[in-house]
Amino acid sequence: MVLLHQPYVPLSYYTLTFHQPMQNRSDKPEVPPTALSGIIVLLKLHVHTPKTQFRDGIKRIDWIGSTLMISGAVLFLLGLQMAGIDYPWTSPIILSFLIIGILLAVSFFLWEWRFADYPLMPLRVLNNRTSTSALGVCCFHAVCLIGGAYFLPLYLQGVLGASPLMSGIYLIPFTISLSVSNVCTGLAIRRTGKYLLFMRLGAIIMTLGFGLFISLPQHYHWAKIITFQIVAGMGIGPNFQCPVLAVQASSKQGDHATAASTFNFLNNLSASVTMVISTAIFQNSMQNQQKSLVEKLGTEMAALLTGQNAAANLEAIELLPTAERAVAHAALLKAMLGMWIMYTCLAGISIACSFCAKGKVLEKEHTITETGIEAEELKREKEQERRKAKKEAAREKF
Repeated sequence: MVLLHQPYVPLSYYTLTFHQPMQNRSDKPEVPPTALSGIIVLLKLHVHTPKTQFRDGIKRIDWIGSTLMISGAVLFLLGLQMAGIDYPWTSPIILSFLIIGILLAVSFFLWEWRFADYPLMPLRVLNNRTSTSALGVCCFHAVCLIGGAYFLPLYLQGVLGASPLMSGIYLIPFTISLSVSNVCTGLAIRRTGKYLLFMRLGAIIMTLGFGLFISLPQHYHWAKIITFQIVAGMGIGPNFQCPVLAVQASSKQGDHATAASTFNFLNNLSASVTMVISTAIFQNSMQNQQKSLVEKLGTEMAALLTGQNAAANLEAIELLPTAERAVAHAALLKAMLGMWIMYTCLAGISIACSFCAKGKVLEKEHTITETGIEAEELKREKEQERRKAKKEAAREKF
């Protein structure tokens, strides 16, 4: 028997690239929609910003903060990725990666708080309960979004046996419900100026949707598969924009750009971390089932379904006889159970975060805020004066 090796294709592959079918993709270039949107923004978006000399701009980049954060994130993610598969969790290299990564992340926040003249992520954005709560919703929303977009195709292809193309079609209920709820939320916020209710409803429905994923069937059951996706998509959609509005509304107008960049930074970091953690959960679960798979499928086939190789050998499963194929599908479904439970718990935490935030009606009046290097210099000087006055007041008190 010849076993084909072809990794499963996640939803992001279909949504981020225009492409020919995989067997015909050879020399034709792919055009990411992101590149097209970038060109449209470049040509059509006109924002008044002060001009800055290249040398002055380079000097004001927070190089130390960037290095600390990138190094810490890379080491921590590498440790999670290799743990339990390439090395045991208690091995020195894994512990070193995880501990050093965490220490570098802590050092990053300490640097941003006390020493950075132009911080990459000013912690003043986190100085109120609403901002902190909204950023928590942002992080857990990113976690669940990536979980649905990446691992639902794994379920459809690995458990149900769908082809990469058909798995994209089967995910249409998820993508449409997500898009519709996102658009409707934006229109409702524009009309009412209120966002807190939609943020809370989104978190609640998202938790319900991912809780339903725990009971995804091993065989085609269209009522469950479609309904579960619609519920999860309706919950994910509203919180693309509600948390960032909450963060900006609870911060000073001059910090709106900083608040948005902090939001995007934590959003991307959360997505990266959850991909590694979810993959580690899936791979370790498949690894723990190896003994049973060897008994039922034989050594050769079980070797293709080890934790490190399972997601890359889904095509091989479809070449097995019916009984053995059902065993492999059941093993994949069991390995995904821990991920859905994790996403449900994290989505539940996002509910708690959303109820800790305070609402504010958005204003329609536009106020111009001065930006640029000079404005940031003035802001930094005022912050230094405030800290100095605070220290002097503390000395006089004692």
